[in-house]
Formats: sequence, structure tokens, C-alpha cells
Amino acid sequence: MQYNPIFELPEQLFKFLPKLERLDLQDTGLVRLPSELFSPTPHLHWLSLSSNAFENVPEEALSKAPMLENLDLSGNDFTSLDRGNFRRLSKVSLLYLNNLSRLRRIEKDALAGLTALKSFSCSYNPNLVYVDEEAFGSANSTLSKERTMPHEQLFLRQNALRTLKSPLKMESWSSLSFVDLADNPWKCDCNLRWMRQLKMETQMNIVCDSPPNLRGRPLSTVSASELKCESTWALTTFVLSISTLVVFALVVLTSSAIVCSRTRVGLYVRAKKQFSYAKVKPKLETVDLDWDPSADF
Repeated sequence: MQYNPIFELPEQLFKFLPKLERLDLQDTGLVRLPSELFSPTPHLHWLSLSSNAFENVPEEALSKAPMLENLDLSGNDFTSLDRGNFRRLSKVSLLYLNNLSRLRRIEKDALAGLTALKSFSCSYNPNLVYVDEEAFGSANSTLSKERTMPHEQLFLRQNALRTLKSPLKMESWSSLSFVDLADNPWKCDCNLRWMRQLKMETQMNIVCDSPPNLRGRPLSTVSASELKCESTWALTTFVLSISTLVVFALVVLTSSAIVCSRTRVGLYVRAKKQFSYAKVKPKLETVDLDWDPSADF
């Protein structure tokens, strides 16, 4: 059925195919699956839904295929993988999530429930920047009693991952027969120290993209002391210093403004006093004059 523009499948399509074991629906234009599509096919163990237009994992339909072992969801339009997307697929051993151009995040418990998982391939996703350290299941997850870390192989090649926090159970990573973390723009700081416990061939394929002094170096050649993170204390001190300088500057500016204002007022008052008019009240005095009639004028 692959490569045919089907776009939509009727719910009863496989009603008379109870022995169906393999189904290839690659590149058929599908955006959704009827919830009961696989109910009549209890022996289905191989399924490809790659190169379609699913925006969300069709988890309801997939849960009706309890014997599914090989699942390919590559080339779809997922933007994130969320908690419980695969919770009912306990038989799946091979899971492919490659070439997902819109995928950005794999959240906590997104892959929980995949207890039989042997190989997980999630590569060539150019916008994948975040994989939660508990993506394969958290210690207190209600979705599965077991963590679902792949038993054999893990491929996270050529994504946009800059960092990957230390998983809760480091031994799960150490026991993998093959781990591919190559061709990601890794930021080699303290968050990647745990990767130094991985096998040497794995470390050699992890190449630092930043910081500048480590760019181009394989992780295997970087010492633990070189994998530094800017300390919280240093950052806090820097912020406090900047804040103190800002406050000091504001105080100086405010004080200067007040002094200037007072100086201006003082000059104005003095000037007003210098050039003010005074009202003079004339003093009147009485003068007695004697007249001499014999005086010659």
C-alpha cells in the first residue's frame, strides 16, 4: 500500500485480515488513523507509517496492536514527543523516529512503557534541541514499573543537541553495545562530564562545538577539569555588582540634580534682593520764619 495517495483509511479496512503480520503505509498522505483500525489484526508485528503527515503519535490506534515489534514513524510532522505516547507498546523492540524536520523536544516519560526496546533511532532531526533526562521513564513514573532505556543500541546522530543531562541510571547507558551521538553541536561544559563514562569509541564521535577554546576537539581528549560551567556564585556576584553600580549612579545623578536645583534657587533669590525697589517715605518738618519789614529787597 506504500507510496499511494490514500490520505484516509476506513476503520474496518482490515476486518477480514486477522493474520496480517506486516503492513507498509509509507508515504500515503495519512494524517490520522481510526482508533480501532488494528483491532482485527492481533498478529501485526511490523508497521511503517513513515513519510506521512501525522502531527501527533497515533497512540490510540497503535495501542490496538499489542504484538507490534517494529515501528517506523520517521518523516512525520511531530513537534514534540509527549508523556505516554508509547505507553501501551510493551512489545516494540525497534523504534525509528528519523528525519522529523519539525521535532524539537522529547519530554519526560515520552518513551516510557517501551520495556522490550532494543534499538532506538532518533537521528537527522535538524530542530531537535531537547531530550529530557527522564525521557525513557522516571523513577516514580506511573506509566511503567521499569525504565525503558534501549537494551542494545541508541542513535541520536545529527540532531541539534547542545547538551544532554545526566540520566538517572548511568549504568543503562554504559551497558549499551552501541551509542551514536555524533554530529550534534555539543556544548562541552560540566553538563557533559557524565559522558566521559561512555565507551571510548562513543566519546571520540562526540565533538565539541563550543566553547571556542574546545571547538573541534573530541570529548575523549577533553579532561574533566576543562568541562566547566560558569558558577552560580560568579553569576550572582556579577549581577549584584552591576546592580550596585546602577544604584550608585542613580544616587549620584539624583544628588547632582538636587544640588543644581538648590544653586539655581539661591542665585535667583540673591538677584531678586539686589535689584528690588524700596519705597521712601518723605519726612516733613515745620520751620518758623521771621519777617523783617524794614529789610531792603
